[in-house]
Amino acid sequence: METVADLPPALDARTSIRGAKEHYCENCGNLIPSKLPNCPHCHAKQKSGLDKPSLILITLFFGVLGGHKFYLKRYGMGIFYFLFSWTGLTFIGMIIELIIYAATDAEKLREKHPEVNNLAPVIVIPVVGYAVFMIGILAAIAVPNFISYRMKAYDKAAQTAAHSAYYASQAYFAEKPEGAASVDNLIQYGYSPTAGVKLVIDPNTYEELMIRAYHSNGKTMYTIDAYGQQSMMEKPRGYALPE
Repeated sequence: METVADLPPALDARTSIRGAKEHYCENCGNLIPSKLPNCPHCHAKQKSGLDKPSLILITLFFGVLGGHKFYLKRYGMGIFYFLFSWTGLTFIGMIIELIIYAATDAEKLREKHPEVNNLAPVIVIPVVGYAVFMIGILAAIAVPNFISYRMKAYDKAAQTAAHSAYYASQAYFAEKPEGAASVDNLIQYGYSPTAGVKLVIDPNTYEELMIRAYHSNGKTMYTIDAYGQQSMMEKPRGYALPE
């Protein structure tokens, strides 16, 4: 007749009831403390078990991003939470699951989720992913605005150059009413060329003066006539004023 001592270690009556902080070694079947990294009987490395306080904290702080799902190795749901974190729906899901985890016995949670991830990847993956996601959103907003502001700056430079050339031409014609204005002689009367701005004066007489200016990277061409009236038009793509 077999005695308790003759039974295999995994079936020993003294260890037949699994404690809240114990689990069976998957290699030899002995009941061992969950906190041990290796089985004391066969020395097999043990898988990390679910820790209820860690699960609750991860759900509370990273649940909106799906951190608790990555911790429980439910990667599909983790990705779903991450992608829809901006909608507010995952916040509701996080609250519901947080209540469920808090109300469920730790042993039942471990039985339902026998394998979990280490904490470091669980925290790093959603945080880094969220950071990349936010950088992408900010870039999508900032880049078009930057291009728009830069374009306005180019056009403003062309407009300023046109006005500067007009005022210089009036000073020039005050001394030489029969003269022909040019960029070179307007420089002597206060006009200062601007980098990237193309300026053409044609016609260049006092009564028929026409000054046109645009920036090579801008999109607007400005025109000022002999009476100082300004008009503007969108510069055609690839357009260049004649020399």
